Amino acid sequence: MTKGHMHIITTPVRGDIFINGEYRGTKDVNIELEQGSYTVTFGNVAGYVTPSSMDIVVSPGLTALVTIEYTT
Repeated sequence: MTKGHMHIITTPVRGDIFINGEYRGTKDVNIELEQGSYTVTFGNVAGYVTPSSMDIVVSPGLTALVTIEYTT
């Protein structure tokens, strides 16, 4: 399979990022993945509303860029 990239940024705080339930980092994750659909979830941050999970599609040779905002 051909690979693509997923770049996820959380703002304005450092939120944990999980892809298909696996912890992948905090605040800014740029990862190469096989093409396909992935479920992205976010960790709790005290004083902020945790963003809803989302399904992201990774396409060959492209970068799926997602910026997630934690709100109060």
